[in-house]
Amino acid sequence: MGFPSIETILYTLPAFVMAISFHEFAHAWVADKLGDHTARFAGRMTLDPRSHFDVFGFLLFIFAGFGWAKGVPYNSNNFNCNKRLGTILVSIAGVTANFFLAFISAVIYYGLLIFDLSLAIGPIGKLIEKIFIYNIVFMVFNLLPIPPLDGSKIVAALIPGDFEEVLNAVNPYGMFILIGLIYLGWIDKVMPRLIDGAVNGVSGIVEFLLSLFF
Repeated sequence: MGFPSIETILYTLPAFVMAISFHEFAHAWVADKLGDHTARFAGRMTLDPRSHFDVFGFLLFIFAGFGWAKGVPYNSNNFNCNKRLGTILVSIAGVTANFFLAFISAVIYYGLLIFDLSLAIGPIGKLIEKIFIYNIVFMVFNLLPIPPLDGSKIVAALIPGDFEEVLNAVNPYGMFILIGLIYLGWIDKVMPRLIDGAVNGVSGIVEFLLSLFF
């Protein structure tokens, strides 16, 4: 806890803003394409971070190092496809956007290493590295099967029966559960290995693709 450093403001904050903006916009865009315009009417069909910021989640990020955005509202009853399939597609849209940004930033970073090392180790390289890391973190974190994270909605949609109703009942308290798990250190026991695996996976894909051309 404490006042954020200059490095946090210059590098980490823009990366955080980009990660949440694309993540939440992707949820809204896919839901809209599936026939549910709830997010559009709520003003969430935008990359403007101001539409997605949760004040408490943002302040926690600044002073404690983790945070969240406002969840994108959607009504699965409006989907023009199977409700469970639609829920899965909307839920994975955010992490897919984060994967895409992580992949693109990795390509740019490796390109800088190849063509201009001074840029790679300078401010531009540091910013790109932060964008890569934060999108990886958002992708992995949101796939955890804990309400209200996207992973829990995917699991609920895949499990037959009325488990989704149980999830809906737990969702209002999900953030408190999540904070409790973080405070108890349970998330810290899982996240590092998952993040390392995701970093190595995305980096490996980029390295392989670049090796085909260079």
